[in-house]
Amino acid sequence: MEVFAKAALFIAEIGAYGIETLKYILYLRGVFKTYGTRERQREMSQAEILAAGGASARLRLDSTGKQVLREMLDFVKPWLRA
Repeated sequence: MEVFAKAALFIAEIGAYGIETLKYILYLRGVFKTYGTRERQREMSQAEILAAGGASARLRLDSTGKQVLREMLDFVKPWLRA
């Protein structure tokens, strides 16, 4: 349960940023040399996200999102295996 609770921290971030989040996490862990995706989605305003239905809309991974992911990864790192 403890490991699941720590992994669940990433669910909201993955939901907000999509595949770009997963690629960035793998980049931080040394799996990939870059974290870019082929098709970057434009940054959306909060109003556009709500108008698009919220869950189906994706934000662009910005510097704040990257910082949050780095901090979360540092927090769960003792429970990860490579």
